[in-house]
Amino acid sequence: MQSQEHTHDLSYHQAEKEAAMNFNAQEKMYHSFLRQRSKVTWLCKGDENNAYFHAFLKKIRMENIIVTYTNDQGEIIYNFKEVVWHFLVHFQGYMGTSSNPTQNLRSDYMNLGSRLNMEHQLSLIKPFTSKEIKKSFFSIPDSKSHGRDGYGAGFFKTMWPKLGTVFTKVVQKFLLTGSMPREFHATMITIIPKIENTTKAVDFKPIACCSTVYKCISKLLYSRLSQVLLVLINQNQEAFVQGRSIAHNVMILQDLLKNYKRKNISPRCTLNVDISKAYDTVSWKFLEALLNDFKLPTIFFSLIMTCLKATSYSILMNDTVQGSFKGKKGLRQGDPLSPLLFVMIMEYLTRRFLRGANQSKIRDFLWGWNGNRSKLHVASWEKVCLPKAYGGLGFKDGVKWNQAIPAKYIWAISSKRDIFWVKWINNIYLKNKSLLNYELKNDTSWYWKKLCHLRDKFTRGAIEKAGSGGNRFKTSLLFNSCLPQTQLSSANVFGAP
Repeated sequence: MQSQEHTHDLSYHQAEKEAAMNFNAQEKMYHSFLRQRSKVTWLCKGDENNAYFHAFLKKIRMENIIVTYTNDQGEIIYNFKEVVWHFLVHFQGYMGTSSNPTQNLRSDYMNLGSRLNMEHQLSLIKPFTSKEIKKSFFSIPDSKSHGRDGYGAGFFKTMWPKLGTVFTKVVQKFLLTGSMPREFHATMITIIPKIENTTKAVDFKPIACCSTVYKCISKLLYSRLSQVLLVLINQNQEAFVQGRSIAHNVMILQDLLKNYKRKNISPRCTLNVDISKAYDTVSWKFLEALLNDFKLPTIFFSLIMTCLKATSYSILMNDTVQGSFKGKKGLRQGDPLSPLLFVMIMEYLTRRFLRGANQSKIRDFLWGWNGNRSKLHVASWEKVCLPKAYGGLGFKDGVKWNQAIPAKYIWAISSKRDIFWVKWINNIYLKNKSLLNYELKNDTSWYWKKLCHLRDKFTRGAIEKAGSGGNRFKTSLLFNSCLPQTQLSSANVFGAP
């Protein structure tokens, strides 16, 4: 208002301009603070400083607060110091305890793949330039979490004109001598709930918040190592390998599985391997032997092992740093170098599979040929699929699971779920007709044909509910026929998917 009253007074205009600039700067800083605290999709949910956004912040904060702990005896512990102690014991148990590899590295497995030659070794040990170090620093997003020192990537970028030379010398000193100050390798573990209603430490996933200087060093080693992975890693491994895409494996898998539904094909199976705590339980002794066998230069793999072995952990609980212990095994989730090292470890598993396939040992696990005579089939597939408590091996029956899993899509169509895909199916195929009355045509997609073939099995045991077009169902599992010529009440529950 004063500026409008003094339209010819330049001092008022200048004061108004400075006030606006100061306000915008303060607002930008406040929004940056909120963005770092929220860790949500900022563009979707944080573009307005409204009540919903602050409620979302409060909700996340309440979900991450740890108040109690349930021990193995089922007792609930309320004393926060005891809760912290249990968490420290848990994470130190598998991250701060050394372990020997379950099996020594075997050269006959490693001989089934490539190793680095002299040219690749020289490319790894060539000196890092100041330009590469600066590029590594500036490639770290400002929103990335900082380590225990509290300095994020934004600080280093802002202060680069004044302190860039110092930062560069610190990184170069480590790359030349392998000496890293304790402050740089100190890692803060943020624990993220894996499930709702968490009660134990095992319900949390540890994410490593490394210092920005360490991230820069790790990214430099990552950039060099990624250039030679194409030589070392088998072509069937696509993830985290430069120049490859995991989407290629998805398409190959589709082709491999397309004939599984045919009856007149040779016996075959697909394994889905889920490795528990894969990153956290890696043996450093095994990794060191593996890198050495891959013929990585001694200088280079020594830098990698220094990055791992110098690690010290603290746990962030309720916004407070708790405890400290030395790391003795495992890879840090959040370390740029960890995915590449894990891919190299999985390469050893791939070569073990290749060795077993070459010797035709995998097919003789339960049935097959032994010497000059066939093995006795001591167990049927139905018994193998029984739970372990009932004498089986707990395998999932692939045929029944392949029928059960797509059934949820049929249910979504039948219950008219308000999702785009159901609307698509209704407009393209059903055209407001009942799913029960739909007649399959030849010019439809393969997945729709599969769903239609499963439709009869899905609707067996379901009764049509009047209203809403007659397309919704309710099931009577106990009294309707769910399996051929029987009800669930008299069915073999172990044979059901």
